[in-house]
Amino acid sequence: MRLRAPLLLAGLGACPAAMAIDPYLPRSAVPPAAVATAAESANTFNPAISVIFDGVYYQDSADSETSERLEAFGAGLLDDEHDHDESGTHEHDEGGHGHELEEGFSLRETEFLFTGAIDPYFGGLVDLVIADAEDVELEEAYLWTTRLPEGWQLKFGRFRSEFGYLNRKHPHAWYFTDLPLANRYLLGEEGLIDNGVQLNWLASAPFYLRLGAEVLQGDAESNAIVGPLEDTEPFGLDDDDGPRLALGFIKFAPELGYAHTLQLGLSAAWTDQFRQAVDEEAGLAVEGETQLYGADAAYLYDAPGAGGQGDLWLQAELFHRRQSLEPGGGEPMLPDTDPRATGGYAQAVYGVAPRWQSGLRLEALELGSQTDAERQVRRASVNLSFLPTEFSRIRGQIQQLDLEDTSGITQFWLQYTLALGAHGAHVF
Repeated sequence: MRLRAPLLLAGLGACPAAMAIDPYLPRSAVPPAAVATAAESANTFNPAISVIFDGVYYQDSADSETSERLEAFGAGLLDDEHDHDESGTHEHDEGGHGHELEEGFSLRETEFLFTGAIDPYFGGLVDLVIADAEDVELEEAYLWTTRLPEGWQLKFGRFRSEFGYLNRKHPHAWYFTDLPLANRYLLGEEGLIDNGVQLNWLASAPFYLRLGAEVLQGDAESNAIVGPLEDTEPFGLDDDDGPRLALGFIKFAPELGYAHTLQLGLSAAWTDQFRQAVDEEAGLAVEGETQLYGADAAYLYDAPGAGGQGDLWLQAELFHRRQSLEPGGGEPMLPDTDPRATGGYAQAVYGVAPRWQSGLRLEALELGSQTDAERQVRRASVNLSFLPTEFSRIRGQIQQLDLEDTSGITQFWLQYTLALGAHGAHVF
């Protein structure tokens, strides 16, 4: 079951030969003899190179004001350092990965992925992303061990955290065009990606059980757990050195037979260096502790139909964040020092015909505290995807966004995703 599920969900650009160097599979799950055999093959030390093209066409019923409304709703949860146009309007990255949510066509990102075995003891991955033909971002660059004993594995560098279920997946592996609101607000606009180290252990058992811990630097640029405030000097705050963020996770999958796969997970993250600006002109800020908890579940039924017809994919995540904050820089106590947030999503994707998939996603996010009334946002999304081959996908998606004190906003996405070159199978 451990090696079969990623092949079933390979999606775009899956290459069975790349399984030997797939960085998303636990290296400890591969027997040492298999690793040694792979290291001796002619292609082992030739890195797999792939390019992923991700473009979208976007329209909404709010005259492109959706970003501003979402920003006003989640004020303080995301990076305060947004770009402004000449009128002072915020240009907010609701689409993620450098794509500002504006109507019309855009090349949201082009991803260059290099992955391979370094030697019989280490593998490596480099993931470069070009957003809107302007910004080049090093999204991931990490190494992992392949020969630690007793199911242990070490990963270090810059990588996607395994907090929750969806965060570790690249955007081209999502079943919907955009991130769920809870993931975006509580982990980061592009998910939780950071520099650090991960240690995990895979149990030798008739079921799948993996435990892991991560220690991350806690860079504030896109890290919602540590907070959106990067420049602390104007607020009289100490700029403490990292690492600033610690987290742990448990992944469990019982043996259900060939056609069914289920995975359950629990995650927790903690930092005592959260910082958030309250009033930049007055130099007011808060700092303190953040605790984030997550639970996730994913289920796959592999139907006997051709081209994925009849396949069923269920996925859900729930998050709860608690904070204990105090004024920074010796300023008077602020009224909202115990903010809380709860949110999540549930989605289902079904193979309606050979190479056709249809999905439904429901999501909600509530913000509040002991002193503030709760604020809510809800969204429902439906989509239809056509996969001509395992290397290409065309998707249409419609969303109904309901923010407090505003009428519903309808969003429409038309997305294409294409994979060029050898690309490893995606993890379950």
